[in-house]
Amino acid sequence: MTTSRHRLTLKERKAPMETPVKLSVWFEAYIYHHRALDRSPKTVSHYQSTFKLFRKYLDMHGIAPDSRTLTSERMQHFATWLRDTPIAPRRGSTQRTPVGVFGILKDLRAFVRWLNEEGMLERVVKVPVPKLPDILFPILTDAELGRIWTSKYLTGKSPLATRNRALLGLMLDTGLRRAEMESLTVASIELPDCLLTVTGKGNKQRRVPFSSGVKHLLGDWLSIRGLEPGSLFWLKASGIRMVFRRIQEDLGLELFHPHQLRHQAATMLVRNNTDLETVRRILGHANLSTTAKYLSMSDEDLRAKHAAASPFEAMMRKQEKPIPPRRKRLSLKE
Repeated sequence: MTTSRHRLTLKERKAPMETPVKLSVWFEAYIYHHRALDRSPKTVSHYQSTFKLFRKYLDMHGIAPDSRTLTSERMQHFATWLRDTPIAPRRGSTQRTPVGVFGILKDLRAFVRWLNEEGMLERVVKVPVPKLPDILFPILTDAELGRIWTSKYLTGKSPLATRNRALLGLMLDTGLRRAEMESLTVASIELPDCLLTVTGKGNKQRRVPFSSGVKHLLGDWLSIRGLEPGSLFWLKASGIRMVFRRIQEDLGLELFHPHQLRHQAATMLVRNNTDLETVRRILGHANLSTTAKYLSMSDEDLRAKHAAASPFEAMMRKQEKPIPPRRKRLSLKE
């Protein structure tokens, strides 16, 4: 006879039996949904990697990969497994980064919500997505930034050096993503007006200005490249990353990669008193909260901003103003 511990509750006995559906079917449907919305290949690839990892977890624990495994308890156990299981034990890798765990669980949460919206999953499944630590993204100091331009890959009159100067100058001036730089063509640039037409995430287009200094760098490169249609810099995303890696190795920098210049651009724009809404539009963010995360303001930045707008100093300046003397009333006798 079944013990009371294993008996179904009244609620469970009244609930209709669920017909299991293979998770692979739902995974494929979700990927097709994102492709139909014309999501970027990188976004689709990220979801595919998450689903592959979840299947690996199920296989390791002998759990059937069907819809019945999508429960809040299962998601909690999977989150713990992500933090405790080495990424690649044979290579000596240990724990995943908080950002990596966050991205995987965020993908699963979006997937479960989509299943609920489509009516394929009726129960509520809670995915424990952790909060990311509030850590400043490391950017270059003024001295390091100036040193970048002394690299052998940026100096001289060779076509490659000319191209690399235009590439880095534009990225620093505009904060464009690496994929956005890859997609730029000659037709994207309005050189006389110092304007770019950029295609960002979700194929959203925006207009981005650049400085007259970058205009000269681009003009030098175009005089070598020519104006025939096609890629502006003749580089794929991997090629852009290679340019950064070579400069990093040449100068012995601890950190130097394309996304770093995006944070650098956002921070320097704010340092120079550009309002956050303008920075958001230049970077192509959907909301201000995302833009705020890109700022890496140093203690010196905060002190300078505070000194310029100190509430106490503003009060004291008002107090220091001379008080005009009160006019004496004349009496009837006078």
